Amino acid sequence: MQGDLLPDTEFIKKSSATLENIEILPTYRSGNAFIINMPEGISPEVLKDVSASFTKTIEIKFIEDATTLLVSWPPGNDEITKSMFDEFSNTARTPGFPRVKLKNGYIFKARLPDGRDVEAFSDRETISPGDWFKILMVNTHLKMGPNQVVAKSFVKLFGGSGLLSDMATHGYMDKADINIGLTWQPSNVNGLPFGATMDLWNETKSHIYAFTPYDLPILNSVAEKVSKNAIKIPELILGNISLSSSTIGGYGKRYTIKEVNGVKIGFFFVLDNKARMASVGPLPAELSDPVGTSTEIVKILVDKEKVDVVVMLAMFDEDELQTILSKIPGVDIVINNSSYGNFYSVIRTNLLTLENWGDEIGHPAVVADLPNGRIGKLQLEFSEQDGKKRLTSVLQGSEGMDFAARQRNEYDNYDDNGFIGSIASGARLLPDPTALWSKDKRQYTPLEIFNLGAVTLNEKTKAEIAFLKIRPFSLSLVGEIPESVIRHWFQHWEIITAELDGAAVRALLKQMDFDHIPVSSDDDWRKKYTKGSWLAVGGVSKDGRVGGIPLNNNEIYKVSFSEDLLAEVKDFPALGRIKHKLDTDLYLDDIVVDQLLEIKKNSNATSYEQLRKLMAGTASARWKWRLNVKEAALQFSETQVANTAAFSQVPNSKLQASNQMFMQNSLRLALESRHDAFWDDTKVSLDYGKIILNPIGGGKVVSETADQMLFENEMRYAALKWDRFGGAVLGPLVSLGYNTEFTHDAGIPRRKIVVGKAGVKVFEGRVIQDFYSAAVIERDFTYPDAYTKLAWEMGTHLGGLIGGIGPEYSVDISYKRFSPNRLRVTDLKQEFDLAAKLKIKLFSDLSLNPFADFYSAKGVSGETAHNYIFGISLDYSRLFKIRN
Repeated sequence: MQGDLLPDTEFIKKSSATLENIEILPTYRSGNAFIINMPEGISPEVLKDVSASFTKTIEIKFIEDATTLLVSWPPGNDEITKSMFDEFSNTARTPGFPRVKLKNGYIFKARLPDGRDVEAFSDRETISPGDWFKILMVNTHLKMGPNQVVAKSFVKLFGGSGLLSDMATHGYMDKADINIGLTWQPSNVNGLPFGATMDLWNETKSHIYAFTPYDLPILNSVAEKVSKNAIKIPELILGNISLSSSTIGGYGKRYTIKEVNGVKIGFFFVLDNKARMASVGPLPAELSDPVGTSTEIVKILVDKEKVDVVVMLAMFDEDELQTILSKIPGVDIVINNSSYGNFYSVIRTNLLTLENWGDEIGHPAVVADLPNGRIGKLQLEFSEQDGKKRLTSVLQGSEGMDFAARQRNEYDNYDDNGFIGSIASGARLLPDPTALWSKDKRQYTPLEIFNLGAVTLNEKTKAEIAFLKIRPFSLSLVGEIPESVIRHWFQHWEIITAELDGAAVRALLKQMDFDHIPVSSDDDWRKKYTKGSWLAVGGVSKDGRVGGIPLNNNEIYKVSFSEDLLAEVKDFPALGRIKHKLDTDLYLDDIVVDQLLEIKKNSNATSYEQLRKLMAGTASARWKWRLNVKEAALQFSETQVANTAAFSQVPNSKLQASNQMFMQNSLRLALESRHDAFWDDTKVSLDYGKIILNPIGGGKVVSETADQMLFENEMRYAALKWDRFGGAVLGPLVSLGYNTEFTHDAGIPRRKIVVGKAGVKVFEGRVIQDFYSAAVIERDFTYPDAYTKLAWEMGTHLGGLIGGIGPEYSVDISYKRFSPNRLRVTDLKQEFDLAAKLKIKLFSDLSLNPFADFYSAKGVSGETAHNYIFGISLDYSRLFKIRN
């Protein structure tokens, strides 16, 4: 099976089942409910009347993929369904296509007015009252061991053949004279089985068929089935297609001529050379040059066949079409399908009057862009000029859909009776875009919709970053958007959570679309998202901040995305570094629909504001909590001191040290919390080292090499961005701390100082990661008579990777100057500290760090002392993300 669960005889041959028969029968659908056992003569009106009386009778297992549901019949034997599921699951599937899933569903029963029973299937626990619409049901009769089984396949509301068969069974194509597409085969599904294709040919009663790239690989197999079954098929135009086999040759010609009301119209068809790339598998055909072939055919039609109008059917990109037409003389009308695999797009009614139109090269009367799977209408008017019929006007529109009337706000009965009403069911979850923005904003664009999905995914999974691939719409509507279309846009992809390093996220930034919202309706977004690979994202900003915090290449981030991206590594190479993937049992379309239903409960003003934020990619601010173990180290170092004798009474271990080699322990950790622009960090800094010597013949010698305990709470606010410091932010800073020590030397009391700071800080820069300047007030409780000191302090922290890829370096500099008032002899007037470290990662969270530290202090007496430390440390560091 490839793409959907509709019958595939090749698959069945390889399975344990025996195929006995295939039936294609009409049935009815309402939302997620399907009539599964339908009495004859039932009408949709009767079903609507009894919708509320459906009662649940049994819970069953069923099989689902992106486009189709499959139920085994009779119900109740889940083991058979599981056996079918196992065989489907073991079959190779199209890369990037959703996995086949085994799910729970329900059988319902209702009593009709004439006393007969009707049964329905749904994956929901209730069937809501509503309209019922005609669709196709495929019954595949199988023998599985001793069991006779009917596999009933229903095409879901949207997706591939479901949409197209729905259109055909509604009769919306029964007036089509021309169809571009031999079979109902979109780009990513296997299409209807051949028997259903034959039924659709009969339904549409079209006179002319042209090819799409998806037809080319199957031309010979179609021809063989047609010949074998003596089936009459429509007239096929080959155009610039040269078949390597003559099997289908009898069914096609280079051009065809139709006479309508005395007007001879010549039709021919050309595919561009990219059709070979769009098709899958080997081609039994060659494509000749479209310009040369078209020029030759037009000459034959005009000079030999004497047609009045030449119509070219084509499949070209918009820009390529203009180039081609400039080289082909004599084409009057072009009917072009520019979007491979595009099911439906808006076609507005447009009247073109051709008063001064002539036979100039490259200037056809009209180019009608009719997307695949959608019926459009051209009404031609002629006049007699010099004995020749001349085309004087063309009315272009769409059968059953008058968008010009819709633009004039004449909405009466449109959604209920028009084409959209038949396939776009469910609650209207998105308002008309004109209500969100302006009257000129007629349609939503993929960036707005997928931004909404990415931010919703980010909030629902509590991931730090969520992203979705932006895909061009295969269905695009004007006005309010119903649930069914939302589900079609997002598909039933399972949500995956995983871990991704910061360097990979930074690489993905280049493919994240941060364009201005709203996107102009006139922007050519289809070309952008068809030719390029782009992501919509929630949780990360254009300048590389996650929750307001700059990306760290070495940090691991929790990410969430839809499962289709697992097959997109070629387009997004950084996804190859994803680790620890987890399934969530959440599905993309479900979480988006649930979010929109929740938003819809609010007032219009509130819900519109929420939608604008979601579509702009703005996630709701939430608290983030992190425990940052910056350093748990065992240090080996050598200390050199100078002029410390004058500071014998100062309670500072750096000034009490002596020249020596020693070992000490250090711990730096912080509980960090973030909410939007507000930051609150509670820090702990501990250093301790002591050397005890017991010399022979002498007393014990104790030397304290390091002794500091610092507890501090720092709050800051990101008031504005300051690009001078590599995208850093600037804001006020306040902190309160307590500075003490583990022990104290004999004769010197233990240091006990409460420190308060207030100032400004530039922080979260790329190289200069922070810089602050603050007024300091210290309350010194070291001695019995506590007193207050005032000071000014500044400091900075620099860091980064050497050469952008090498070991990580960090440099910390601080300077403090005290006001001379109130200082005592044991106080310092100035302090300066410079510390540098190189972090060489060993494995996981362990690193080997060479470091150096220079400390200088000036006392009240004017003396200055210095302390030099050089060493190496074994460090453990890790960031624990408590709450994202």
